[in-house]
Amino acid sequence: MKTLLLSATDVAKVINFKNVIEAVEKGYIAFNRGLIQQPPIQSMEMDEYNAAMDVKTCYNGLNSLISVKMLAGSHDNYKIDLPPYMGTVSLLSGKDG
Repeated sequence: MKTLLLSATDVAKVINFKNVIEAVEKGYIAFNRGLIQQPPIQSMEMDEYNAAMDVKTCYNGLNSLISVKMLAGSHDNYKIDLPPYMGTVSLLSGKDG
């Protein structure tokens, strides 16, 4: 199995507003059917760097997908000309990873 890495430009080429609305609707259906497992957010604070890291996970039983979102916030990054937030989202099969 190959890993597929997509840039924001890559994603913009294949996603349209209609697809996004349909995906959100399916997410609400799964949630209302009790098919979502979403543990509490794991957070770490790095006070010495004015930074934080959050990890958010979810399993959707409607489509058997696991999602993992990692978001780092480095609030002083503007001082070194970097964006304040950097993150990644991974989608995995609940069946076989």
